[in-house]
Amino acid sequence: MPGHLETPAEALALVRERGALPLTPVGGSDSLAEQVAGGRVQGSWCDHPASARIVELSAALEASPEVLTLKLVGGKVTFLHAALWPALLRIAHDARRLERVRAGLSPAAVRLLEEVERAGEAHLDQLGRQNSWPPERDLARAAKELEAGLLAHLSTGAAERGRQSVVVRSWAAALPATAHRRAAQLTFEGALELLRSHGAALAPSSGACTDPRPRAPTRPSRGRVSGGRS
Repeated sequence: MPGHLETPAEALALVRERGALPLTPVGGSDSLAEQVAGGRVQGSWCDHPASARIVELSAALEASPEVLTLKLVGGKVTFLHAALWPALLRIAHDARRLERVRAGLSPAAVRLLEEVERAGEAHLDQLGRQNSWPPERDLARAAKELEAGLLAHLSTGAAERGRQSVVVRSWAAALPATAHRRAAQLTFEGALELLRSHGAALAPSSGACTDPRPRAPTRPSRGRVSGGRS
């Protein structure tokens, strides 16, 4: 039964325990919104009396160096603990998966990915003001393709006149070198099962669900994950 999360420390402890925690329920899974509300949330959580606390704790998790916020579980906003970053990177960098996902990208997404991999990150508001690039709204659609395919990490940053703009970062820029080194020690199947066992089943758009290779029998424990950012 969901409890009533009150503080950022309690929210972080829950993410440490679960490994992956969606903001809203996905396929019957638990979620931050429900944990804060103390039960099922009917309709939009934005209309719930606990919405202000949900926003507060979501922002605290996003600011934590132990948590990566991304659209992952069911393609929805998910808070992913650092212990699972190597597994995420192993899937993200898998050569066969990349080949499939890249083949389905639009020309704008291909170009944006090339820019992100070259520079490490791209601010869509800045690119959109350049004559050689499409408008920001078109770049935003391309960025969503990269996000859905686990090709880059999306976040928001401050832009001119108080606006917020999408920032697209390569995985090399988004996550520390230690996570990349640990990712190299994992098998594709092991990484996929590790994510699944901690509630982070990947959406079909990731390209990881259609991998033709047989899955290894590795079954990591569903208990508390360990480790952190270093």
